[in-house]
Amino acid sequence: MSGNKLVKNTSFYLAATYFPYLVSFITLPIYTRYLSTDDYAVLALIQSFIAFLPMLMTFQLHTSIYRFFVDYEGKELKTFISSIILFLVITSFTASYVLMDALPSILDLVFPSIPSTQYDIFNLAIIIAVLNIFQGVNMAVVRMREEAKKFMVISISLLIISILITIVEVVLLEKGINGMVEAMLISAILSFITYTFFNRKYFSFSVNLKYVKAPLLFSLPLIINALSSYIFMYSDRIILEKYVPTYLSIGAIGLYALADRIAFLFKAFVNQVQSAFQPHFYKLFKVDPEKAKMEAYKASEIVMLIVAIGIVLTTLFSRELVTLVFPEEYHSVWPMIPVLSTCFFFRSLYSFSNLGIFFQKKTIYTTITTFIAAAINICLNLVLIPIIGVYGAVFSTVASFFASFLIIRIIANKIEPIPMNIALAVKCTLIMFASMVGVWLLHENVSNNYMILLLKFSTLILVLFFIKKTGIISKEQVIGVLKK
Repeated sequence: MSGNKLVKNTSFYLAATYFPYLVSFITLPIYTRYLSTDDYAVLALIQSFIAFLPMLMTFQLHTSIYRFFVDYEGKELKTFISSIILFLVITSFTASYVLMDALPSILDLVFPSIPSTQYDIFNLAIIIAVLNIFQGVNMAVVRMREEAKKFMVISISLLIISILITIVEVVLLEKGINGMVEAMLISAILSFITYTFFNRKYFSFSVNLKYVKAPLLFSLPLIINALSSYIFMYSDRIILEKYVPTYLSIGAIGLYALADRIAFLFKAFVNQVQSAFQPHFYKLFKVDPEKAKMEAYKASEIVMLIVAIGIVLTTLFSRELVTLVFPEEYHSVWPMIPVLSTCFFFRSLYSFSNLGIFFQKKTIYTTITTFIAAAINICLNLVLIPIIGVYGAVFSTVASFFASFLIIRIIANKIEPIPMNIALAVKCTLIMFASMVGVWLLHENVSNNYMILLLKFSTLILVLFFIKKTGIISKEQVIGVLKK
């Protein structure tokens, strides 16, 4: 994949990711008129239920497609993918039958506050979770095809249809939470049909379970990785609720969630760059490992600089942005946003370091890394939250992301080293955190808003000068990307 194609694919993936994110804000005021707070509570539990079930039903087998896709061609590739699908049909349908039979007992134990009259909605949630499993397979095939533009068009088209279905169910028919879940089910069915048709040339009736053995060994360690990630995402909120005083906990969690939601912009960028680069890396690595490593080195430099610039910009102007956009009770969130954003700088370093481990099918080390990072996150939360409240959760999250990068980097150097400009990573890290400390001190000690803005723009010029001096991203490259 050329540099231009990588940029194009990344932009298409980003569009497909950010558009739903934007729409969720636009449609929220509409749905709140038709859904009670109790409805939203049930909806949140249903969504967590849907997110959790595939981890148990699939053995994370769908993730193996990203790695094994490049090992097969033609009819053998079709047989490989079809064999994976058959295995997932067996496991997901068996698990669904058991879950539906035991659902009342499970809900009584896990979600005791849910009234039994709403148990049928969770049956629909199980069906949605199963459809999402095969959606995961389809997404893996789509990404490995490296047809990002088609993916963007299909994704946004399905999103628009989904919004219309939801408006009909919730607004016009006034079905409340039932309408919301029914709309999710209809949308999942449409997505399954659309992407299956789009990928039809990769499926066949020829199956052979021997193609499942190696992917299963590859994917099984990722179950613990997925579970650790799931715990990783929610432990801070649980501990916040437990250890922060009751009269502050809801507000603290709200502020933390808002900061995390804004930092998601960096997460989406890093994830979509990885989605665009990963298939290319695996294909090139089979042919020319050294060239693949050099391209990974260059790509990691560019991503580092882009994310670092974005975080510095966020640091410099997050207070002004928060003050302008959000009500006064949210204004204290501004220092959290840039700090949480640094998580995804370290995540980008982790992702590039992990390329070689995934290619060598040593996913057990990814699982170990995630497990250790989750343990660090929980321990730091337990120590710091009782002392400094919500900032304990913020610093714990950053520290665990940094730890995951260090661990995977050490492991990668022993298995399949991927070169990286560590000196640049250190410089970017120092600049990001120095700018955060500097902006905080600026607001604490300077009251003149014009002077504050002048100093901020001066800092921005210095950072851009540093980027120019690195020579990694030239003026011609930037202009070329903008034109495209």
